[in-house]
Amino acid sequence: MFECKYCKITSNNIGNFRKHLLTQKHKTNVDIINVSSSNSKSDTNIIINKINPNAKNSIKKNICIHCNKNFYSIYSLDRHYIICKKLQAKLEIGKQTLFKTLINNTKSENNNTNTTQTIIQQQSHKMQTPPKGIIYLIQPVELIGTNRYKIGFSSKCTLERCTSGYKKGSRYINIQECFEPSKLETKLKFTFKHKFRLIGGTEYFSGDERQMRKTFNEFFELHDSAYDAFYNIPPTTIIEANNSVLLSSLGATSTNTTDVVI
Repeated sequence: MFECKYCKITSNNIGNFRKHLLTQKHKTNVDIINVSSSNSKSDTNIIINKINPNAKNSIKKNICIHCNKNFYSIYSLDRHYIICKKLQAKLEIGKQTLFKTLINNTKSENNNTNTTQTIIQQQSHKMQTPPKGIIYLIQPVELIGTNRYKIGFSSKCTLERCTSGYKKGSRYINIQECFEPSKLETKLKFTFKHKFRLIGGTEYFSGDERQMRKTFNEFFELHDSAYDAFYNIPPTTIIEANNSVLLSSLGATSTNTTDVVI
């Protein structure tokens, strides 16, 4: 029978007893009992270290993740975070990084805003109402007494083209203010060419004056209405006036009635 006085166990097998003597439990009990009998504090510390070399470190389990310092309590760790230099350095770097990010984002947003405003301005510019001018149907003084007439236009909304371009005594059958008069003139010349007789250049036609008047007015109304609808422009005010009154300033005479857009 084999007995271990330190661990208070017995064994009938010498092999098992020898294995027991090599265990950590046996060695620990031997050290504790020996120290207890000698009552030495330094020996106790040695024994504690022998029993568990990482005992003190295992007690310290509150570790600062920034500087790796270990603390016995969570409260000590919380206080440490306030003065941890590495943490403060990281926070400062984080602030600077955040500040730079905010600056870059602000610049990017400003660039996007400027780009959007540019696009809006470009679109707004494209949507600005087109230029206005006048379109007219006249009978030059040298053609009075015939069934020959002329179509013309001016890019200005004044009667300067009529006063300076035609001789005194010419009949101004119809003068209208409209958007992009050159486009309307092109449409009128194309239609007049098929409905009436082209007698000179691209603007002189012969035919029934009433039909010419009617065609002229119809195309003007369609052209003007299309622009009004697209650009949301209020209807143009039309005033009827007698040619003899209206054209007195032009030095022309007529007994017909004309529509003048103002």
